[in-house]
Amino acid sequence: MARRLIAIDIDDVVAGFCPAFCEYANRKWGEEIHPGIYTEDWGKMFSIDREEWQKRSDQALKDMEFYSGLEVIEGAQRALGILRDDFDVVAVTSRHTAMKETTKMWLENYFPGLINDIHFLGAYESIDGYSSHNKTKDEICLKLGVSYLIDDQPKHVLSAHRAGVGAILFGDYSWNRTVNVDDGVKRAVNWDEVLEYLASILNALRARK
Repeated sequence: MARRLIAIDIDDVVAGFCPAFCEYANRKWGEEIHPGIYTEDWGKMFSIDREEWQKRSDQALKDMEFYSGLEVIEGAQRALGILRDDFDVVAVTSRHTAMKETTKMWLENYFPGLINDIHFLGAYESIDGYSSHNKTKDEICLKLGVSYLIDDQPKHVLSAHRAGVGAILFGDYSWNRTVNVDDGVKRAVNWDEVLEYLASILNALRARK
């Protein structure tokens, strides 16, 4: 059976971004946010204008120590080690390309030999990033020939699913918990559930032979 390609998101799928970022924002900018109200739309979450968004974005981008210090999501290392037996794995992230080296080093440190490549969506490359949190990953998944996308953001999962890519909505987060998903989209609150789902697919494919 030919190996299939899995695309994984990074933040809040393999790296614990949200809780760490909330602490960072509260300390850095005097905010009072928590994971229960977090959204990718910083303008809405912080009630700030485009100019202030750009200022904060620039500050966060320069703080590579923050990104390099993110903790690994529980079960991710074990799961990717198991998945590598049957799948090739790439990371597809909305992170700014300025984080390329830091992201690469973090993945190599915690997931050595488990991720083939990293692809950046480029959603926040300019001042237009203030509103481009709406950009989705369906096109890049199709270009890469991805069979399954694992992501915590409903917009990416739904757009990929509607483009014909297998989609797994990861995690039990405030931003995805109550979202209605299409039939055929799998919810997995943790990596054990991801493994169980993909194992069932592999078993079904093998049974057809």
